[in-house]
Order: sequence, then C-alpha cells, then structure tokens
Amino acid sequence: MCSRRDSNEDLDDDTPKVSSDNLLAIKKSKELSTEDKREKFAVKIIRARDEEYQHVALKEFHLLRSLNHYGIIKMVDAFVNRSRHTIYLVMDLVEG
Repeated sequence: MCSRRDSNEDLDDDTPKVSSDNLLAIKKSKELSTEDKREKFAVKIIRARDEEYQHVALKEFHLLRSLNHYGIIKMVDAFVNRSRHTIYLVMDLVEG
C-alpha cells in the first residue's frame, strides 16, 4: 500500500523524535487503538527533491514489507506528499 497525502497533520513539530538529520527524521506516531488492542508506530520521514532518491526509498519500503523475519521491523504503510517532497514510511515501533 502506498498513497498520497497533502498534509502531515499527525506528525507536527511537537511529535517526539526517535532520530533525525537534515533529510531524515524518525518520529513516534500517535498511539492508535482498535477494539481489542493498542498499537504504536514509528514514522520514517524522508525529505528529498531528487525523484531517484524517492524511488529508492519506496523500493526499500516494498522490499521490507515483503519480508517476514523476527529481526526485521515490519513495515505498515507508506505515504507520499509530492508538494512537500516528503515520503512517510510507517513501521511498527520497537521500544527499548
């Protein structure tokens, strides 16, 4: 799954950062609840105007999403915001 979004309202500047540099930030998302469980996610935010770099990031997402191994973090979803030249890769949050 990969979709486009025109905003990142759930990941504002007050969202806790796990890691960050000039082109990349990893933030904790807001906790999501369903009827039977609560889930936490991390969001890898990639800012890049270079379309080839964006293409590589989306290939990384699709490759990691296809893998199922206890030592690899599970990828959940990806969003592309073309107007901001930003890709959001949503993955399970591993705390510790």
